[in-house]
Amino acid sequence: MTANNLTNIIINTTPIWHFINDILIILINTVGICVALCFTYFVVRIEYPTYSISNLLACKTCIAIGLASLSILVNSTYALISDFRGVGYEDSFCILRGILSCILFVKMYTSLCLKAFNRLRCIVYRIRPVIKPYRYLCILILIQWCFVAILVLPILLSKGIGYDRGSYLCLVKIEKIHQFAFLSTSNCK
Repeated sequence: MTANNLTNIIINTTPIWHFINDILIILINTVGICVALCFTYFVVRIEYPTYSISNLLACKTCIAIGLASLSILVNSTYALISDFRGVGYEDSFCILRGILSCILFVKMYTSLCLKAFNRLRCIVYRIRPVIKPYRYLCILILIQWCFVAILVLPILLSKGIGYDRGSYLCLVKIEKIHQFAFLSTSNCK
């Protein structure tokens, strides 16, 4: 089989916009990861040795967004490989990638909520000194991780993540109505 025939087979079996979409997702998430890392690096370098809680939460949020972007990047790479092959397959790490993606998305959303809560604390309730120490930040982060576990655990226990042949990814499929509705309301897709 010549290279031209192979190219024609790939193009005829998979629409070209699938390739364009996957490549754009890979490029944009690579930029997002680099920006998150650069922002975190610069905040850590500029504020050394004293860090404000607001800047630590901003770095934590950037890291969470960077990890969610990394998850999207890995999944898009697998989707692009499946597009080139013309057929999808469920590899051995598909379910694990789906679980990690779900956890990282919930972590990203809760980090954004924690950052917003800190803004509320700093602007509206700034006169209350009881919620200003770093110990309070550690307690909030612990509560956040418990919240992430509570949101993701029902999906994991009910085996809600499965392989979707249309997207070549492991995710919560629409056929599993109760799990899909739960994730839609908890912002994990």
